[in-house]
Amino acid sequence: MDYSPDGERLFSSSYDQHVHVWNEEGHAVGTFPGPMAIGVAMAWNAAGRQIATAHIDGAVCLWDVNTFEPKATSILFNDGNWARFDSGGISNSSDSAAVDSRVVVIAEDESGAIGLMKVSEFREQKARPGN
Repeated sequence: MDYSPDGERLFSSSYDQHVHVWNEEGHAVGTFPGPMAIGVAMAWNAAGRQIATAHIDGAVCLWDVNTFEPKATSILFNDGNWARFDSGGISNSSDSAAVDSRVVVIAEDESGAIGLMKVSEFREQKARPGN
């Protein structure tokens, strides 16, 4: 749990696999999309507009507290490799081949079908004109 810088909101993570935001009266005012791995650490930024959450699966997420949408996700693998994702796909990694062999993206392909893609395939799709 952590209070916002203005002291008016609190966010929490629990075994229900969601991060919740509460007002000072104790009413839920938002829930971040999930489910996700249980959060083990959380912090507001100084302006109170973003929250960072760290999860037991090695993911670290940055969230917009106004839209309750993810801004970026970073993953740390057991061997020390890491990857950082944003809405455009992977934006940085320690070893793109290692990440490509371990991570799949759930995305819509050219035909409109939802499926699994390697990170490299997702990047190629996003780089094509019109995407």
